[in-house]
Amino acid sequence: MSGINEALKELAGKAAGFLKKALGQELVKQYTNPDPKNKKACFFTAFYMYFRTVHKYRGTFAEYKAACIAAGACNEAFTILDHSLMAKAAGQAGLVCKNTSTRLKEKIFELLLKGEPVVFSLNGEHYESIDGYETTEENKLRFTVDDPGWQNDAFADADELQVYRETKPGVRSYSVPNSGKGRRTITRVYWFEKG
Repeated sequence: MSGINEALKELAGKAAGFLKKALGQELVKQYTNPDPKNKKACFFTAFYMYFRTVHKYRGTFAEYKAACIAAGACNEAFTILDHSLMAKAAGQAGLVCKNTSTRLKEKIFELLLKGEPVVFSLNGEHYESIDGYETTEENKLRFTVDDPGWQNDAFADADELQVYRETKPGVRSYSVPNSGKGRRTITRVYWFEKG
C-alpha cells in the first residue's frame, strides 16, 4: 500500500496542480424525478449514472426503475435486491457486481484508470459516485464526486476518504452521518465485471 501512496504523491508533486481526470459522468439527482419514493433512491441513482456513463444506457430514470423491478433488481421503494440484476436491467446481463471494503483508494484508482466511475457507500447510509480526480492548490489529491442527494458533496479527500463540498474556494463543509457526529467516510466501493 505504501508503494502506491508514494507513487501517487510523486505523481501529484510532479503534476503541481495540473493532474486531472474526469470521466464526464452525467450527474442525476434522485429528487428531480417525480417518483414519491425517491428519498431512498441514492444507491439506485448512482448505478443509473454508472450505466449511462460506462455502457451508454439511454433509458429514462422511470424506464430504468421499471426494468429493475421487472428483473428483480429492486423494489418499488428503490431498495436494491440484487446488484448484478441492476446490470441486466441496463442491458448488460453478463455483468456481475463486485464490492470491497478494503484497499479502497487503490480500487478507486484502478477503476478510474479503466475509465469507470466508482459507486460507493458512505457508512452504509448514503451512496454517491466518483467520476474523476484532481490535485488541489496545495498539491493534495482529491476525487471528484457526483452526489445524487441533497448534500451536494463534490469531492472526497483521497487520503481520508471523507466527502465534502466547498462553501467557497478552499473552505470545506464535510458530509455528516445521520447520527450528526463525525464525518461521512467512504466505506465500500462497487463495480461490475464480466461474469
